[in-house]
Amino acid sequence: MSSMGNNDKNSIFVRKEDIRGFFEKSKNSNFSNENLDTIFRNKLLSVFSDANNCKFCLINDLTDISAISIDVNRKDIQKTLNDTISAKVDSSLRLSLGSNTFVKILNMENFEPISFATLRNLILYCKTENSYNLKSKEEINFLNQYTVVTSNKNVLNYVNFQLNRAESLKQNKVGIFANTAHYMGSKKNLGPFLVESLSRVLPKEGIVIDLMCGSGAASQAFSNNWKTYASDAQKFSQYLALIQGKGYNRKMAEQLLKKLELNINKNKDELNKHVSQWVKDEDILFHSKIDELLFHRYKEFLKKTVSYPTRNNSEVSRKLNCEINKRRIDPTIFPYCLFTAYFANVYFGFRQSIEIDSIRYAIDRLDDEYDKKWALGTLVATLSHLGSGYAAQFAQPVEPTKNKIPELFEQRAKSVFHEFSRKIIALSQESETAKNTIEILHEPWEKTLNEAANLIDSGKVVVYLDAPYKREEYSRYYHVLETVVVYNYPSAILKGKLPDKKSGERFKSLFFTKISKNIEDEFVKIIKEILNHGWTCAWSYSDNGAIKIKPLIDRVFEETRCNVVSYPTPYQHKAQGKRKGKIVTEYCILFCPNGNMSNSS
Repeated sequence: MSSMGNNDKNSIFVRKEDIRGFFEKSKNSNFSNENLDTIFRNKLLSVFSDANNCKFCLINDLTDISAISIDVNRKDIQKTLNDTISAKVDSSLRLSLGSNTFVKILNMENFEPISFATLRNLILYCKTENSYNLKSKEEINFLNQYTVVTSNKNVLNYVNFQLNRAESLKQNKVGIFANTAHYMGSKKNLGPFLVESLSRVLPKEGIVIDLMCGSGAASQAFSNNWKTYASDAQKFSQYLALIQGKGYNRKMAEQLLKKLELNINKNKDELNKHVSQWVKDEDILFHSKIDELLFHRYKEFLKKTVSYPTRNNSEVSRKLNCEINKRRIDPTIFPYCLFTAYFANVYFGFRQSIEIDSIRYAIDRLDDEYDKKWALGTLVATLSHLGSGYAAQFAQPVEPTKNKIPELFEQRAKSVFHEFSRKIIALSQESETAKNTIEILHEPWEKTLNEAANLIDSGKVVVYLDAPYKREEYSRYYHVLETVVVYNYPSAILKGKLPDKKSGERFKSLFFTKISKNIEDEFVKIIKEILNHGWTCAWSYSDNGAIKIKPLIDRVFEETRCNVVSYPTPYQHKAQGKRKGKIVTEYCILFCPNGNMSNSS
């Protein structure tokens, strides 16, 4: 397929104002200023800024589209292949790709991110495809974004392959966790775009390593196409990735629930000996008429129920602190009571917290390690759905105000075990239809790459790098999910009951810094290490991130002489809470060892 072309020894960028000259040198005079504006508007090219805000494009990106011809016409309306669906057409843009193929760009107002990458890969495919004529032209509508018109059989087959892959990813649920709770930076809606971008360099037998997997949404999308490994500094993320792949089934899930039941009841019964009255009082409140009196009754209930740590000098408080201090030394002491002591009436109800501790105790009693992993991943997914924190995270609990009481009661009255059971059945059914397992590699990233190098006997590897874009302290927002996995009775500071980062109880990312140079240095270090293994790095970032992209690409190229190509797409980032996120340009930037960049899809 189409190779990248040779890079200039001194630069891999062209200034935006010099692009017409670049195309004229390549004997393509079709790119007028008007045509170039249309190309940029339709995200066929990435534009990067330097420290002085000058605009640049990658030479390899320009080379990708250098052979296309652009027709400008002013006829107004065209129709898509499906007569029942009409779409406004940007009639000023029609791309002739060669190989008896052209593309009509449709209205991009309701865009699908994948469409930009598929069009780019189609252009690449047509650059070297030998003519294989059909008797007549055929039209293919791609997600109502553009229409391909071709009389080339091979092109027709290629576009149908792209479309089928896109539809497969679109129909496939992106994990129970990703659909029931918001995870900052989740790539749930970008999965198809990322898969299409990686297909540029990764054949069917290739391997993906998701280095900082977060919610596992990207891992799930990758595993639909390739063997996938996932890693993250936070253990809960590793388990979330695992349960979104192949490897489990409904029968195993039903057997697991039976194995858990006895020990769940054992731990629950023991805890109820000490707090049964509080559970009864809570149950009465949850089933009472919601009025002004109920609000005051609930406030009184919250005052009399103590949680760790407490400075109250009552006998109950002294006993609580004593029991927790014992478990901080030995977390396996029966009964398990971490969530009941720490998070009852903070992020969960009292009865819910007892259920969480009891499920967690029962998981530790399982003999099969694989069952344990699936049970832990499912418990994390359950807590992410049931927890009552602001903006679906755990940095700060919801204050029980009068307006919040109805919603809070509805959430805290739900049975954790019921939700856990429902989720593991649903996850196991999804797993039965998944194409590949998602295997876990150990953190930190240096260890992940070394472990992968010992496991993988293949050069066809892409390492996907999706570190935080902003100065976000993820361990602060999701400490409850990490705590349910490690279950170590940590310190609990501030209203959010966070483990104390100063004492090393909570993960601190090197990307959590105000010094942009340090962030850039860390990215360069990781990307260089990936390239040193002979693998491609696929870096996710946006034009709204904490650092400038161009200087980083320049540094990596200067030190490695790798090939670099980028795929852009407009994307609406999710904001915290219910605020509407802003539209940014999201990039998948491929850093490839010299000579390895080709179209593999």
